[in-house]
Amino acid sequence: MAPEVRGEDTWHRPTEAGATPCDSRAEALSRSAVVLSVCPPQAAEDIAAAVAAHGFAGVYADVNAISPQRVRRIADEIRPGSASALKMAFSSYQKAARTLARVAHALADAHGVGARLTSEAEIMISAVLSDPEYLPSVAARAWRWAPEMEEVADALRAADLPTDMAEATARVLAYWEQDKDQYDRPVVHALAQLRSGRCA
Repeated sequence: MAPEVRGEDTWHRPTEAGATPCDSRAEALSRSAVVLSVCPPQAAEDIAAAVAAHGFAGVYADVNAISPQRVRRIADEIRPGSASALKMAFSSYQKAARTLARVAHALADAHGVGARLTSEAEIMISAVLSDPEYLPSVAARAWRWAPEMEEVADALRAADLPTDMAEATARVLAYWEQDKDQYDRPVVHALAQLRSGRCA
């Protein structure tokens, strides 16, 4: 039982029934062998997707009043291959972003601007992962972002910090150099450039 997935008015009843409280959905899933999905029908697929995103490998039972077509969609959502791919995709962002944040704070701390970095971050509004339409604008600016990341690597090196992530970012940005200032390219193009295996 995870607090973020239950309303406050229903929090006490499961506890009184002997359910074990968990701090998060991820913890609840990691400690469970079976998941029973009991929710409003319109939320069934969202719940399945959330469970799949955590790479749940146990038994998933949807006991909601939904159509056979939706049952099939949910089955596709939580198939082991799909769940694994989704978890890898999500983790590639989540873990790398958190690691990069630590490196950024280490660099800021080395120059005595850690508090200012935190203040800047507090006013940022970021929904990069949930807004793939943003990708073409990244590709369009890659031609100048790549050199900036090389400069970041130099700054990290001078501070005796790992340069790997900055250098890797510069290499990935190079895949989009031919899209310079092409803000109207479709998302599928930006994705295809990464799969091509070729830099500009």
